[in-house]
Amino acid sequence: MFLVLDKHIIYEYFKLLAPRKKVAKELDLQVSIESTDSRIVLPRCYLEKCEEYFKGIGTAYFEFYKSFIDGLNQTSKLELIDVPNSLTELQKLETCFIKNYKPYTFIFFKDENLQSKYLNQSMIYDRIAEPNKNWLILRFATGQVVIQNKKKLNSRIKTESFIDSVFCLQINPKRVDIIDSYFNVFSSNIIFNCIKGKFGCVKCFSSANPNHGGSKPVKIKNVKDFFGKNKTSIKFSNNSSITHERIIRIDSLFIECTHDFAEINPSNLNWSLLIKHCKEKEKDHLSKIANYSPA
Repeated sequence: MFLVLDKHIIYEYFKLLAPRKKVAKELDLQVSIESTDSRIVLPRCYLEKCEEYFKGIGTAYFEFYKSFIDGLNQTSKLELIDVPNSLTELQKLETCFIKNYKPYTFIFFKDENLQSKYLNQSMIYDRIAEPNKNWLILRFATGQVVIQNKKKLNSRIKTESFIDSVFCLQINPKRVDIIDSYFNVFSSNIIFNCIKGKFGCVKCFSSANPNHGGSKPVKIKNVKDFFGKNKTSIKFSNNSSITHERIIRIDSLFIECTHDFAEINPSNLNWSLLIKHCKEKEKDHLSKIANYSPA
C-alpha cells in the first residue's frame, strides 16, 4: 500500500500519539500509517512546506515531524518523488500520486479544502462515514479485512455504490478474476453488473459439473454474452475443493462472498462481503487457477 499524505493528515496522526481512547477512524488512521506494509509517499519539495507548517504549530510538533521523517527513512518506509516546486500544494500531491503510481496508492486529505481530481483514490478524513468511499479507503489501507453486509448495505443503491467504490480503488484496473461455481449472470446480479464494462479482461473460473449452473457450452455463452465476447474467457475444473469458492481478484485485492454472488442484494439477510489486500493470497490464488482448464 502507498499513502500520499497531506500535512494536515500528518498533524492528525501526531495528535493520536498521546495515550487516550480513540474512535474507530482514529485507530484506522494510526494503523494505516504505522503498518509495515505501508509506504509513505511525499513530494521531495513538500518536506520544507511541512517543516514550516509544524514550526508554526509549535516546537513539540516540529520535533514530532523531524522524528517521523527520520523514522520513515530508517525503516525504508519513505518514498520521495521529485515534482516541480512551482506547483500548488494540491498539484504537488497529485503529481506525487500519479508520477510513480502503483496499484493501491491513495491520497489522504484532512478535509475538502484540497479537491483532488483523483477522487476515487482520495480519502477525506473529515468525511468518513461507514460505508462510504472515504471509510472504505481508510479501512482498506489498514491491511485488515473490510466487512460489509445487509446491515449497512440495506438498499440496492447503497450496495451498488459501495461495490463500485471497491472496483475504483485502483486506477483503470485491466483484469479481474472471478471464481464462481454457478455464474448466475443476469441483470439483478449487483456485483456482476458493477464488474461489467469496467475491465478490459474478465477471466472466469467455474465448476465443470453441469448441475452447477449448466453445461460448459451454456456457461461459456452466458458469461461471454454478459461480460463481452472479446474480453472474457472461462476455464473449468472438477476439483470441488477450489470451485466452491466465491472470489473476485483485482491484482492483490480480494473480495470473498459468503453466498452466491447473485444473492448479494438487500432482499437477502445473511450475506457478507469480505475485502482484503493481501500479496500472499495473490500467490495462492494464481496457484489455484492454474488447475483450471479451457473447455
